Amino acid sequence: MTHLKRLLMSAAITCMALRLDAPAHAQDVGADGTFPPPETGWEFDAAVYLWGAGLGGEVSDGDALELSLGTILENLNAGGMATLAARNGKWTLFSDLIYLNLGDKKDGSVTIGRDTVDTYVDLQVKGFITTTGIGYSIFDNPDTELSVLGGVRFLKFKTDTKLELGGLDRRVKSDPSLTDGVIGLRGQSNLSGNWYADYCADVGTGDSDLTWQAAVGLGYRFEKLDIAFGHRYLRWDLDSSSDLSDLTIKGPYAGLKFVF
Repeated sequence: MTHLKRLLMSAAITCMALRLDAPAHAQDVGADGTFPPPETGWEFDAAVYLWGAGLGGEVSDGDALELSLGTILENLNAGGMATLAARNGKWTLFSDLIYLNLGDKKDGSVTIGRDTVDTYVDLQVKGFITTTGIGYSIFDNPDTELSVLGGVRFLKFKTDTKLELGGLDRRVKSDPSLTDGVIGLRGQSNLSGNWYADYCADVGTGDSDLTWQAAVGLGYRFEKLDIAFGHRYLRWDLDSSSDLSDLTIKGPYAGLKFVF
C-alpha cells in the first residue's frame, strides 16, 4: 500500500462533479451539434453551485454519524461551493472547494421503564474539502471528449457531539485532516441540441486508506452560461487509528457556470 500511495501522490489525479475539466471547445457547440476544433490561448471559467449533500460515517468506536439533507438545510450556518478552471488546448488546470458549517441543539425526553429521563443533544459539524489538479484530453471526437486527470484532494472535517441522558454524559469528537493523491477519468458527451452529459470517477490514497468519487450529470449550454445538475458521491475509508473510521458525502447538485 505504501508504494501505491507514493505512486498516486506523485501522479496526483482527480475529477470533480460539476464541469471541472470540460474542454474549452465544448462551450460553443456548432450548429450541427458537433465540437469545433480546439482553440489556442487560455480560457477561464467559474462555477457556483449548491450540493444537497447528506453526510454519513462511523466513528472509531462503531457509532454511526448520519446527517440527512433536511437536517443540513435546517441547521446550515454557512455553506459555499465553487470551482475555477483555466484551459489551453488539451490542458486544464482546476480547483474545487466545498465548505459546510452547521449545528443543531435539541432538548427532549425519553421513557425508560416507568421513569422519564431528560435528554440533550448538541451536534456541531464543520467541513472543508478542496481538490486541485490538472487534466489532459486523451480522446476527442465530434460528440465525446474524455480526459485523464491528476491532482490532490484535501479534507478537513470536524465533528463535536455531546449527549446528555439523565445523569450520563457522553462526548464524541473527531477532527481528521487528510491529503490524498487520486487518479481518475472524466468525460462529456453531446446529447440533443445544447444538452450534454457529464460523468466522472476517481480513486486514490495517501493519508486515508482509500478515497473515491463518482458523479453523473446533465447540462445545458447558453452562449456564456451553462446550467448543470446531477448526483455526486464522495467517500473516505480511514485506518483504525483515526477517530472517524469512514466518511461519506453524497447527494444531488445544481449550479451555474460562467465563461470569461
